Amino acid sequence: MLDVIGTKKMSSLFLAAFYIFLVATNSSCTRSGNNDSQVSISLPTAKNASNKLSALDATEFPVHIVVNITGSGMPAAYYVWDGNDGAAAAPAISLTVPQGPARLIQVLYVTQDSLRNLNFYYNDATQDFTSANVSVAMTVNSIGSATTQGSLVGRFVRLGGLTGPTGTLNTVYQPPNGRPAMTIEKNEIFGGWFQAFALPTTGFSYQMNDGEILLSNFTASADNATAANRVLVTLPNHARVKGNGSPQP
Repeated sequence: MLDVIGTKKMSSLFLAAFYIFLVATNSSCTRSGNNDSQVSISLPTAKNASNKLSALDATEFPVHIVVNITGSGMPAAYYVWDGNDGAAAAPAISLTVPQGPARLIQVLYVTQDSLRNLNFYYNDATQDFTSANVSVAMTVNSIGSATTQGSLVGRFVRLGGLTGPTGTLNTVYQPPNGRPAMTIEKNEIFGGWFQAFALPTTGFSYQMNDGEILLSNFTASADNATAANRVLVTLPNHARVKGNGSPQP
């Protein structure tokens, strides 16, 4: 009987200690979560041009928005919105980012006008994230335009091999002001086969998550792959049809 009573007492003590451990663990997790900032970034739209240094043309509307947030001791935060997804562009986006000093916020803002020209805007800001809620109002500045756009479609094969990389392929843009390069698109690559956004005059780099650069400063108008790489680009048989139904070559 004494052994049974002792066991009950030990069990009670063990449960009490275990409960205290759970409370301490949950408190620790809660404190860790509180080290994040909910960042709200206000962006210009066709109806809200006050955030831009020069107002958007009345005929311009957003078609592609990319935000990168980087800083010491945190993984890079990446946000992308594309008009082809069907949802309207929000005037503000929200990202959860670890708190810390000197967080670099980079925004690439692409619009299309009534002539279907693409207009590119960029800006960045550095801000300390020291509270649970952070608001950032971004202005964007024109960095150029393009009358055409395209896709880079094909297979990347390493020299001396018959296979290519598999994983996530990042399309990387180098801002004109010397800031760090920013990721503007992510696509999957399987055995070297891939499809990615490209422009005829603005060069992008295409690199894997581990930092391997497949193509550097590559434009759609010229095959400027390095000598150590080979690129096979294919275009399947296709036909274009005009609005009146007549085929085009």
